[in-house]
Amino acid sequence: EAKAKRAAAPMASQAPAECEEVATGAAMRNEFVPAPPVEAGISVMYPLPGRFTVKSGEAEKKVKIYEKIMVAEFEYFCLPRISQLAYLTGEVKNETAYLFLSGDASTYVGDDFTGRISMPSVAPDEKVVISFGVDERVKVERKTVKSKVSKGGLVKKNTRYEYIYENLLTNYHDKEIKCQVVDQLPVSQSPDIRIQDMSLEPKPAEEEKDMAIYRWKTLVRAKQELKITVSFAVEIPLDALVQGL
Repeated sequence: EAKAKRAAAPMASQAPAECEEVATGAAMRNEFVPAPPVEAGISVMYPLPGRFTVKSGEAEKKVKIYEKIMVAEFEYFCLPRISQLAYLTGEVKNETAYLFLSGDASTYVGDDFTGRISMPSVAPDEKVVISFGVDERVKVERKTVKSKVSKGGLVKKNTRYEYIYENLLTNYHDKEIKCQVVDQLPVSQSPDIRIQDMSLEPKPAEEEKDMAIYRWKTLVRAKQELKITVSFAVEIPLDALVQGL
């Protein structure tokens, strides 16, 4: 289970003799004490903390192998061009000696169930980003400020498309939040199609020029709004068609 909690816990890797000593004290307090993993070449074995009986024909039984509370860095991910929703994500680092195996996982924010995800395998010291679902208290909107089509040209007739979009993100939380907003501009794959007058305000933190993908990473204060303005123009031959602008 993945829970959105900001808490730290001590490392659980100890030598076998120390584990035996800790287990004795913990057993008196009726606490769960995991057994450290055992590496065997390229494979890893997970000793079970105690003995368990599985009767013939009995349904599957779940056994706790390890439990760890990890610190997460939370961020809202938004892609207004595709979806006007804000997704809460948390980046965590596997600070244990355990290889976390891939499989289905349940996610919670506090005690509220937010969904099920497919977790990849996570090696010790590796980082992974976990999605905790949509947060309705962060509103995302994409407005079309300008949409103009004109035809003309002195020598070669063409069609010119002009667009201005506003990406708006409003934080209705009582606290400051960290956000990442992603947008993409058109990319020409033909010499007859020209992308002109591109403008991004404010300037993005990261960009992938080949794909014209831009990322803004910023903090949005409580009850405040973030506005990102994107504008561009596209010129194509008069008899050509273009979609998805």
